[in-house]
Amino acid sequence: MIPIASLAMVGAGALCFGGAIISRKRIAIASAGIMLVAMLDLAITGVVPALAWAAALMVAGLLLGLELRLEAGLRAHKPGAVLENLRQHRAAMTASALAYPVMAWLTLGHVQAAHPSSAGMHASHEAASLVNLLPLLFAWVLTAVLLVLCFGSVRRRLAHAAIETGAMAVMILAMLTMSH
Repeated sequence: MIPIASLAMVGAGALCFGGAIISRKRIAIASAGIMLVAMLDLAITGVVPALAWAAALMVAGLLLGLELRLEAGLRAHKPGAVLENLRQHRAAMTASALAYPVMAWLTLGHVQAAHPSSAGMHASHEAASLVNLLPLLFAWVLTAVLLVLCFGSVRRRLAHAAIETGAMAVMILAMLTMSH
């Protein structure tokens, strides 16, 4: 039986992939596709090594960041509410791009949780390590930011941004419960 967290990971990945298809942005589609396949593999099959998925997720996040940077240069100043919607959308997509490296880190933690002996140290010693606490804190803060952006996007009726940020928050939460 697949745990609920695994189903949440895959479901959230599918929502992000669907949103990327709707956006018609090739880099977003490729990145979300990588993420969806990674979540399927991590949750169900376990065929590809976690390190490979972590590297793929890092590259996907970097590509999304690059795409956001290129888009910023193409946009002209817009009036009032349109500008605020663009800012909301950009903030949501930036937070979503930042979620990819967090997922890469959690992917490695997913393996360590499944095989504690491969971590090389006792779990209580690992949890106390500052090196592990900082990314964990960042993951929780990013999840909170994603949720705030999700509700802001819902309020502004930006469906794509709301789905993206909400699904990313759910995915990170699911991965946090499975790996730490």
